[in-house]
Amino acid sequence: MSVTFYIGQVNEEKGWTEPAYRCDCDQRYSDAWDAADIADLPYPDLGEFKCEDCTDTSLNLGNSNAYDLIRWLDLPVDYSGEIGGPELAARCRRRLWDVDRNHDAAIEGYEHGGDGHARQVYLGRRPGYLRERTANLLRLAEKAGDRPVVWA
Repeated sequence: MSVTFYIGQVNEEKGWTEPAYRCDCDQRYSDAWDAADIADLPYPDLGEFKCEDCTDTSLNLGNSNAYDLIRWLDLPVDYSGEIGGPELAARCRRRLWDVDRNHDAAIEGYEHGGDGHARQVYLGRRPGYLRERTANLLRLAEKAGDRPVVWA
């Protein structure tokens, strides 16, 4: 499971917030791959399919990392929510100040279960991960401008 943060726009007609950016980069790549000569496989030169407009418009994190980031930014811990772009940008900037409390430590990995029980493996997290994701989220919030940033 994962949580995606994205720039939203209110759809008054439908009564909800939906992604503000929808790029066809992935579809164009898929179409080009399908059209490629099978003799060119496994990796035909399909060129670059990312465009300027679709970068920094979403951030996807695994649930535990997303919830830690939400707590780190002092947002309501919930599977989904939204916040104005300027307010999120301010929270991100405060967390990126170079003071001790804004440097996150590594988390050791662990494994639970096995021997007939469900097995759960957590690979851990390197130091500074939350700061890196905060910087990513700051770029997204800045691009959002006055629009909301949504997570779900």
